[in-house]
Amino acid sequence: MKEKFDIEGMLCPTCAHRLQKKLLKLNGIKDVSVNMASETIIIDYDDNIISQKFIEEEVDKLGYKLIVPKFHNNYLGKNRFRPKIEYFGKLTIISIILFIPLLIIGFSQNFVTEYSLFIESRNLVNNNLLLQFILSTAILIVGFPILKNGIMMLFRLHANTDSLISLGALTSYVYSCIISIQILFDNNGTLPLLYFAASSAMIVVRIFGYYIEKRISLKNKVNIQPLLKLIPDSYNKVISVADTALIKESKNRSLLLSDNEDIENNDILNLNIGDIIILKKGDRSVADGEVIRGTALINETFYSGSEGLKRVTGGDKVLAGTLVSDGEILIKILKVGKETFLNSLISMLQEGENSKPDINYLTDRISSITIRVILCLAFICSLIWFITGEEFSFAISIFLSILIIGCPVATGIAVPLSALFAVKYCAKKGVIIRKINAIEVIRKSTSFVFNQTGTLTKGLPKVTDVIVCGTFSKERLLSLASSAESISSHPVAIAIVNEALKMNLEIKKPEPFRYIHGEGIEANIDDIRIDIGNYKLMKLLRISEADIEKNIPIYKQLTLDGKSAVFVVIDNKIEGIIAMIDDIRPNAKDVIDYINSKEKTTVLLTGDHWHTAQILAQKIDVQKIYAEVEASNRARIIRKIQYENNIVVMVGDGIHDAQAILEADSGIVIGTPDTIAADVADIIIINNDLRQLQTVIKIADKTVRNIKENIFFIFVYNILMLPIASGLLYLLGLNIILDPILASGVMLLGVVTVLVNSLRLNYFK
Repeated sequence: MKEKFDIEGMLCPTCAHRLQKKLLKLNGIKDVSVNMASETIIIDYDDNIISQKFIEEEVDKLGYKLIVPKFHNNYLGKNRFRPKIEYFGKLTIISIILFIPLLIIGFSQNFVTEYSLFIESRNLVNNNLLLQFILSTAILIVGFPILKNGIMMLFRLHANTDSLISLGALTSYVYSCIISIQILFDNNGTLPLLYFAASSAMIVVRIFGYYIEKRISLKNKVNIQPLLKLIPDSYNKVISVADTALIKESKNRSLLLSDNEDIENNDILNLNIGDIIILKKGDRSVADGEVIRGTALINETFYSGSEGLKRVTGGDKVLAGTLVSDGEILIKILKVGKETFLNSLISMLQEGENSKPDINYLTDRISSITIRVILCLAFICSLIWFITGEEFSFAISIFLSILIIGCPVATGIAVPLSALFAVKYCAKKGVIIRKINAIEVIRKSTSFVFNQTGTLTKGLPKVTDVIVCGTFSKERLLSLASSAESISSHPVAIAIVNEALKMNLEIKKPEPFRYIHGEGIEANIDDIRIDIGNYKLMKLLRISEADIEKNIPIYKQLTLDGKSAVFVVIDNKIEGIIAMIDDIRPNAKDVIDYINSKEKTTVLLTGDHWHTAQILAQKIDVQKIYAEVEASNRARIIRKIQYENNIVVMVGDGIHDAQAILEADSGIVIGTPDTIAADVADIIIINNDLRQLQTVIKIADKTVRNIKENIFFIFVYNILMLPIASGLLYLLGLNIILDPILASGVMLLGVVTVLVNSLRLNYFK
């Protein structure tokens, strides 16, 4: 099972990398995804092997705390980020207020080091030392959460960013305290450099950096609170619903209710599958259901991202949170609580925020290695300077500067923040990113493979021809064909049934019914055997060659006209051919042209006849065609394309092409909330708008480029500043060293640079 948890105590990218690495070693853990920016973790585990309690205990041993998010009415509760941000905001203000006077005193000391200048006012010296000690101690107390985390990880031999900060801050603080005591009792005429300000600067910068990082992360998170508020706390349940309702035209009652029906108000916690509820103008649905009576105009903008009302009537689906803008309907509840599409949508959004691109795993690993390297470098460089004759205070300065400059603080936000933006931006467009790694795959992809029906076409084929080939009349032929197809959900079956309904023909239930995968169906109507399918099915049924040869010219002509055609076989004899056409999506050609312009190969993968597929491909400029491919063989085609050194993105509905989507390097499904199969996809376009595929490609390009820019900035800072921090320019005779306070400012500048660059994505159009 897969569960999402909050994590307490995780303050840096090294924490995320270590936690993931340790948990993956546990027997029963299948996958772990840790998100530093949102401080959450998704754990996929086998509950038959390992329990949630055991996982919590293991996480606790590592120094972190696993928290199960609270639920309200079976939906996720309030965001826990805001109190933490407010807390660190207060710490930031307090630490800055304390740090400003300390900074002034610390800098003045750099300009006046002769103790003789202070000898006339011994009390002033003592007061200055005492003030620096008090202010610095207060700042260390304010930064206790960072010191606690850093020291704890040091003792566990798993140093992280806070370990470097804590080591540097405490070392400089203790050193300054010792020197201060010496000054109080030793009058040697000189005032050694003190590092109270440097110690405090490291803490202040870390607190401030963490605060702005989390604040911006929260701003760029997908706000699920409006979705949570869509569910009412109560609903009107219909009592004793009549099978045949007599509509009562009374002003005091709903027009939908008959004499033996009534309503009662219930708390949402009492809602069960199968309940009948009434929705009037201004009401919102409390769960997913099916309309059983009435007609209404509903608004589900929050799902699709597009404005407009949708008309629903008997048999149509209504999703949780949907607003009734006009009319009245009775709906039968099909899904409640966690099972509703709204809750699935929230889970998918959070799963997308929690997932990480491959490049994030690389940066986490680099951060883990960097911390060890920086620790060693700081000790070695400071020791060398001290051994070669420099003062101990100089060696301490080198030690602190290297620790500060080498802290990979910005690395923890370089990738997640950009990824969060991509998830948030796409969600506004009706696009759900479940696996953020998909944006990297899409950017690197070389081939886009499209399913035909419902993807490049509208998925609503209409019958154009009913051709009689035997003794049955057109009406009788269509009646039998629609009866045979009446329980199938295939688009061809729906088209045939709709045509029969339009002609008011009798439709019966088939007994029995069998679906022949990728080829057609077999059914019995009034002891008459009916087979409906393609040319391959005719061969499978062993229809006489003479019968096939007589009708195949008509079948081929229909396909040459760009239509999909099926044979209708009654008692093992071809009695008719039904042809239909599925209109191309209005924006299909624009989308294909855009992908072609990106120098990616577009491929059509369909079960239709070659000629039908070719006509469609020519109309929208698809470059390659794989036609007459059964659903079971589509995954094999994907592997074939991959074998030719291609990175493949598969676009479909997730129902008839699930295996192909799973086989592809990345899968995208497109449709409406009640028609798509989202579980198989990395990205879901739930507003049925093919144009959003362009949005996905554009945001993938922009996000990956932004991530690489962030990483470039981080390495530039380290490459340029580490030699200066280690005293290289001083060694070359330039007498330039990097003061620890200035080093703290440079560290903060690195964080701000990454944040500002990530925020540029907010202006993406």
